[in-house]
Formats: sequence, C-alpha cells, structure tokens
Amino acid sequence: MSFTQGIFPSTLKIAKVTPIFKKDDPCLASNYRPISILPVFSKIFEKIFYENLASFLENNNILNPEQFGFRKNRSTIDAVNNLLDNVVDGLEGREHVLSIFLDLSKAFDCVHHETLLLQLDKCGVRGLSHLWLTSYLKDRDQCVE
Repeated sequence: MSFTQGIFPSTLKIAKVTPIFKKDDPCLASNYRPISILPVFSKIFEKIFYENLASFLENNNILNPEQFGFRKNRSTIDAVNNLLDNVVDGLEGREHVLSIFLDLSKAFDCVHHETLLLQLDKCGVRGLSHLWLTSYLKDRDQCVE
C-alpha cells in the first residue's frame, strides 16, 4: 500500500541510534561511530525501492559508465582496471595523465534532499516513485539508546 499511495509510513521513520566506541579517549564524542537501527519493514521497503530505482537508472542509461560504486556487475577491481587502461592509453599517446581521488566519507549525511529530488525528477523519476521518496526523506526522527 505504501508504494501505491506514494507514502512512506511515519512509524517506520524512527531510527534508534547507538553510539559505538572506535578508539582512543572514550570521553570524546568524535571517538564514537553512530549506528542507526531501522525497523525491519523499513529496510524491506528501502530494498524494494532501491532495486526498482537502480533498474530504472540502468535500463535508461542514466548513470555515467565511469561510475562503479553501488552498481551491479561492477567492482572496485573494474574501477582500478579502468583507471589503469586510461593511464596506459594516455602515456602511450604521450598525453598528460591526471587522476583525482576524493574521499567522500560521510557524504550521504550531507546530501541536500531537495537537490536530490530535483535531480531524480530530471532523470525521469516522477509520479508515485517521486512522491514515495519525498515522503521517505521528510520528517524522519531518531532516538539515542
């Protein structure tokens, strides 16, 4: 019923956050990693939505072929091989070769939801799927245990 109405149930939007100690001084909050425990049904809904979205993006060739993360049949080994092929091609062609490596750790925590929804709309994610994701992202809550 959630997908057919474009609404994510509010009772599934509550994450229980547990701080897990990493290392060093236990008095520093930065030495703890938050782990969010979500309701089982929330995870099931997320998985179904993810599979449908990934399939839509793949079938419509929306993702850049150079993107390897979070895609079926693509691995870090494929990414490294792609990089090496580009480096070798550049060197053999006596071209300059430049690589930039970014650490996007905690990037998901910084995603601006309105921008994400706008970009997905531009990619053709509309209707009930867009409504459902909008509902999923809004009014989320958490409690620390």
